[in-house]
Amino acid sequence: MPNDTFRAECRAREEAARGQQADESACGTCRGNVANGKQVEHDGCARRTLLLEPPDMPSYDVLIDMDMAEREALPARFHVPVFDDLGKPNAWLCRVCWTEGVVTSWPCNTAMKHGAQVFTPIHDAELQHERQTRQLAELTEQVEQARRIAVALEQENARLTTEKAELDKVCDEVMRERDGLHDALDQFAQAVAPEDVIGEHSSGNNPWANALELVTPMVEVDKLRADNAELEKALGLNEAAVA
Repeated sequence: MPNDTFRAECRAREEAARGQQADESACGTCRGNVANGKQVEHDGCARRTLLLEPPDMPSYDVLIDMDMAEREALPARFHVPVFDDLGKPNAWLCRVCWTEGVVTSWPCNTAMKHGAQVFTPIHDAELQHERQTRQLAELTEQVEQARRIAVALEQENARLTTEKAELDKVCDEVMRERDGLHDALDQFAQAVAPEDVIGEHSSGNNPWANALELVTPMVEVDKLRADNAELEKALGLNEAAVA
């Protein structure tokens, strides 16, 4: 029948493609077969289902302090199977439903009740992987941006440190000039009048200003000299007339 022929062809294609992916623990012969597009020679070398525990799986130290009721009440994602190849007979057991001397075959009651919540479907896992990849890329970009900002801040700090050192030099020079000017003005004031006349530096007294007020302007000095010359000249004429 046509339908049987179609099914046979599909089965043949699947069987031909089966075992063309080697497990990480595969032998060298099977790895070579897969590399050449062939099937693995040993069925045990074919890639198997990957069973991953949830990242927040309770540790042994946490589980050991729980009774069976507390273990059964754990979220369904923790009730995953684990193969016991030491017991007799070998069996699939629940990862968390056990106590001292007591084990529970898998699927346990919790896994049976919440079966859809035990494993993540591959589609959801791929979506979660994509989300995590995007989040990782965003976090990586944020870290890189923070690094660039840190580098820029370090450069700006170095620039400001250099600028501060230069300003400190300028300030030191200004302070030296100010101190020199201060000493020169003190000498000027003391040359004009003694301290008991011009006073000391205080919030209410400025000896420099006081000394400046005692200094006669050059214009007045010139006028006084001219007047004095006229007087001397007049006195000289008067003396000559008297003689």
